[in-house]
Amino acid sequence: MYIVYRMLLLCVLWVVGFYPSVGLTQDAMQPYHADRVMINLKDKSEHPLSTIYVDGFRMREELHTPDGAIESCGKTMVQIVDYQRKSVWVVCPDKHKYEEHIGIPIEPPPVPGDVRLCDKSKGVTCNKLGTENIGTRVADKWELIRTSRDGATVHNFVWVDQKLSTLIRQEVPGSMLHPNIRQEFPEGMAMELRNIQEGAQPSSLFEVPADFQKMEPPAASARPPQGQPPQGQTQGQPH
Repeated sequence: MYIVYRMLLLCVLWVVGFYPSVGLTQDAMQPYHADRVMINLKDKSEHPLSTIYVDGFRMREELHTPDGAIESCGKTMVQIVDYQRKSVWVVCPDKHKYEEHIGIPIEPPPVPGDVRLCDKSKGVTCNKLGTENIGTRVADKWELIRTSRDGATVHNFVWVDQKLSTLIRQEVPGSMLHPNIRQEFPEGMAMELRNIQEGAQPSSLFEVPADFQKMEPPAASARPPQGQPPQGQTQGQPH
């Protein structure tokens, strides 16, 4: 199960993307915090995934795993995203360490109705199906139809909270999932926000504690010193 959790947090898996969206005007996001759960569409079993905090152009997600271990990070991994600063921090609170990624091309994923997403010329059609309640929240339900170059079509459904203008539920068929994930979710999965609490979030949630040690990202730390060959090569060997 761990590989599922890790990939869901750090990889771009979804057709829309399940991070808070700022909508068409790129306004600041409405502040709130919520729990995110993962649902197996085959047996309807639920798996707690993370807790998220949103305020303005910043987002924090705390990932908790069932076995209480995330590689060398400890029991909890935190991802802090600042869309205005184009920066991401991956924080390991148990280890008092963090990785920093500055100046990367990130922006909040679009929601249905945004031309960045619903572009027939790119093979994506969005159909609004009506309004439904997701728990106590009122949401617009959309069908997304993606057409590949060979003419095959895939359908998935998303629900956009009317007040927060963010995705609060998304259903993805098994055919759209990574093979490693599809093994556990053959009929697909849903992601849903629960226990949504609106209101301003403390600024400290979106900052790395001053006493935490900065780590080099894996790709950078694996790079050999200037003038030295990569591991396993000697001077003069071709790359």
